[in-house]
Amino acid sequence: MNNRTLRILVVVWGLLFCYAGAMWNKSDSIVRKQEVEIQKLTSENDSLRIASDSLYMENFPCQVELGRYQVAYELFMQRNPKAAQQYGTIISEETE
Repeated sequence: MNNRTLRILVVVWGLLFCYAGAMWNKSDSIVRKQEVEIQKLTSENDSLRIASDSLYMENFPCQVELGRYQVAYELFMQRNPKAAQQYGTIISEETE
């Protein structure tokens, strides 16, 4: 190999290494941007989960009370069916 060919190879290899380094840096910045987006989405997901849990906890006492009314209505139907039927008619037709 002569001196000129060796210089050309050194320049080509140098350019290839520079290009590879630039691409690596670019892909690294893309990965960082994706990580930031994932963190934002995770944060939003956590805040939605917290809001959902809070609403569930606020609704829980109402659900318990509703269950008690349903059980009481069933017992009422067994003990006094006529009065329970009248009560059911009032609830379904006259309170809307």
